[in-house]
Amino acid sequence: MKKSTAAYLVVYEAIKARIIDESYPVDSLLPPEPVLEKLFGVSRTTVRRAVEMLSREGYVNAKQGIGTVVLDYKTMQNLNTISSFTETLSQSGHDVSLRAIDIGIRNAADEPDMATLFSLSDDARLARIMRVACTDGTPIAIIRNYLPYEMVNGIEGYASKIQSLYALLREQYFINIEMARDRITARAADAAEAVQLDVPVGFPLLCVKRIAYVRNKPACCDILAIRSDMYGYNVSLYES
Repeated sequence: MKKSTAAYLVVYEAIKARIIDESYPVDSLLPPEPVLEKLFGVSRTTVRRAVEMLSREGYVNAKQGIGTVVLDYKTMQNLNTISSFTETLSQSGHDVSLRAIDIGIRNAADEPDMATLFSLSDDARLARIMRVACTDGTPIAIIRNYLPYEMVNGIEGYASKIQSLYALLREQYFINIEMARDRITARAADAAEAVQLDVPVGFPLLCVKRIAYVRNKPACCDILAIRSDMYGYNVSLYES
């Protein structure tokens, strides 16, 4: 291969192509650095730079003492589009199931932060939906959704039918999410989350708080705790 200042991009594209065509299948290890150096005729620095790019984009994950593991890059949510968590999983080809579904109707006074967000009086009612999402049988996320009950009167009757909340809102309540703001942080799983997600206490989680809007007003608040080893986000940036 002809060397150039962009050699790492050539290596990056070549490895990515092999991941996509499953020459390097999900959960397998990339060849060791010396093998990649010889394969592409480049330096170790070039290989490492290419692998770092793949890692940042969610294609691989370097694990100390093990090697560089190929990830399921398809389970990746694009931050430039609006889709629910379960819709993203389904669109990526996964078998999505839900468990521990609970839809409760609460007084807004019991959830002061939500009452403030939705501008609800203390005697107004709030719908709270709680679920554990599984992909291919493995728990991946704990999901809590909050909505003003007056918008979704009777939603408790859909507990056994709900798959995608956004789809339910569109089809049963004619509510279309027009815009959303996500805040993404990271923290360690507590004891209850560890049990629900089948991970050790302290396991790293992606935490997402989304406020979804209809006609420029908050209509839904989604709070998710997601296994960081099974999910990621993509965002495209453009020069202004």
